[in-house]
Amino acid sequence: MQRVFIVTANRTADGRAVYLAADRTFSECLDDAHWAPDEAGQEPQLLWARAQEFDVCDPYVMSVRRSREGLAPTSAREHIRAAGPRWIAERFGYAI
Repeated sequence: MQRVFIVTANRTADGRAVYLAADRTFSECLDDAHWAPDEAGQEPQLLWARAQEFDVCDPYVMSVRRSREGLAPTSAREHIRAAGPRWIAERFGYAI
């Protein structure tokens, strides 16, 4: 397993967590994210994402684990964001 860094944000239209892909599109799929071995390697992508305020809000660099199975969040906060609102609703019994 290797620790790498990606750019994430929330989509303005619906608030969902999205990840910046290599082709500079935003995807809901974590495995689509363009990764770099260090935070500095994501600086150009982060600056570009910050300029896309019509599409996304509050982009930032986050760390993930990279393995043969794909990318996985390293923190509980990012795991919850990646799982989405349906997971939260099911886990805590809320209706959506």
